[in-house]
Amino acid sequence: MVQVVYDKPAYWFVFCKDELLLQRETEGRCTVPYGAEPPVKLAEWNIVHRLTPLEGRECRAVSIDMPVVGDDIFNFIKH
Repeated sequence: MVQVVYDKPAYWFVFCKDELLLQRETEGRCTVPYGAEPPVKLAEWNIVHRLTPLEGRECRAVSIDMPVVGDDIFNFIKH
């Protein structure tokens, strides 16, 4: 299995079917996950797309097969 290393932090737009993964913050707010590594474990067949930077920050998008469940930090919402 090939492991990809991401060297720069980015916004991660993670989709599962018609849902988008968001990260819970304080006071009930949510945001798109931001970091050097993807917020979920990716399989080697997941294709990570580089998007146009947003406010000077890199952006990546990926689609996964199974939603994240039972996580206190990440939650999928329908878009």
